[in-house]
Amino acid sequence: MSKNYRSMIEKMHECQLSRLTEISIEDGRLCFGNAPPTKKRGLYWLYTSYSNDEFLSSTNHPKKGSVPFKELIEQHSQFNNVCSISVCGYRLVYNGVTVDLRDRIRQEINGGASPGPLAIRLSSLNDLSKWRVSFVLWTDIDFDSPHEYRKYSKVIERLWRIHYGWPILCRS
Repeated sequence: MSKNYRSMIEKMHECQLSRLTEISIEDGRLCFGNAPPTKKRGLYWLYTSYSNDEFLSSTNHPKKGSVPFKELIEQHSQFNNVCSISVCGYRLVYNGVTVDLRDRIRQEINGGASPGPLAIRLSSLNDLSKWRVSFVLWTDIDFDSPHEYRKYSKVIERLWRIHYGWPILCRS
């Protein structure tokens, strides 16, 4: 299968920027604007208005495997290819690819059982008004089969990072 990856990455980027939305708690439930349907595959991005200095003085969720904010800011900020995308005062700090977007975004915000969540609400950087989320469904970028998802998902994520820079809180 031959794909025009650059075109796909650019289309995906435009789509995710158009979906950037607030995160809030309403009636005790986590809400993020135009949340994806359940059990949908795709990619997601997290933006924040927290500064590097605030990350450096933060505490993250103590659960083993949680994203170590301070350590990653210290390491990654020394290099050139860190993602510099900002929208309305929010900079992109994290992205990922997953088989269930809604569930994974909730884990990044609330914490969860799967490996490596940001667990934003369990950290000292838990003011949700300082965070934004976006996503792209796998079908938005011209893939619709589970076979294609398994084959290309990590490639697409890697190529997006090569093109736009490495989000500062991403480990791998």
